[in-house]
Amino acid sequence: MLTPQRRFLKTPWFAGGIAVAVAIALPNFVWQWQHQFPMLELLKAGQSGKNIIVGPLIYIVQQLLITGFFLAPIGIAGLMWLLRKENTRFLAYGYLLLIGAMILFRGKNYYPADVYPILIAAGAVAIEVWVGMPFVRTAITAAVVLVGLLLTPMTLPILPEQTFVAYTQALHLSARATETEAGRNEGALPVNWADMHGWPGLAQAVQRVYGSLPPDEHKRAVIFASNYGEAAAVQFFAPNVPVISAHNQYRLWGPGGSSGPVGSPLPQRIAGRSVTKAISRFRYAAASESRWRSYGLQSRLMND
Repeated sequence: MLTPQRRFLKTPWFAGGIAVAVAIALPNFVWQWQHQFPMLELLKAGQSGKNIIVGPLIYIVQQLLITGFFLAPIGIAGLMWLLRKENTRFLAYGYLLLIGAMILFRGKNYYPADVYPILIAAGAVAIEVWVGMPFVRTAITAAVVLVGLLLTPMTLPILPEQTFVAYTQALHLSARATETEAGRNEGALPVNWADMHGWPGLAQAVQRVYGSLPPDEHKRAVIFASNYGEAAAVQFFAPNVPVISAHNQYRLWGPGGSSGPVGSPLPQRIAGRSVTKAISRFRYAAASESRWRSYGLQSRLMND
């Protein structure tokens, strides 16, 4: 609406795009409406202690960290380029409005990430126009590619765990500055990497404990998981073990007809004295998993 490109709003293509967007979003909207919009409750909970809330300045700095210190200047150049060109200014306005909305509604720092290819592509065009000397263009391109290769292990799990830890320590790299959730204890691996480890072992430990219960308790016992990650791990890797949770979608599914003593992977969450000893054995089994202890999941389990 702020640029001459508003004429596109009158074209059949825009109307068709709106129709397609509505068709894609409608089933989800209907489901949300039927269940009293649980997404709003989730967002409210996230802003009430779960997520790390930062101010506008820190949020913008995090955007620079996400894009990288070599690509960030190219993105900034692209933003300036788009603002200067009348026929592309709407893209720059769209980005600025998006960042403003993310700051206002306290979105996580990676929510705007999908828009950065537009700015980086525009920045590459701007550099090509502004920089006339071919060797300077080549140097800039080589620097961006080299830094991208150096940082690839931070975004793609291409290195073995021990190699990754040594690599990040040698380069003094850390993901702490862009963490989005409070209370997540980072081990040797960043939280997102650590969360990819230990789930089969966790499920096997739960299965061993569940199988060791006396017959009368085994028949009625059910595992209560503190979050959807734990619940899904048990459900996927140990499908014969009944598991429930009050987290996210699992809350809507309810107890699934289960009744009886409840065991939890976390001892402080135990409900039902008859399984306390069995869950204590689970705690020992979890603590003995060297991969969890080395790469971060064990500290999460013991301190959640």
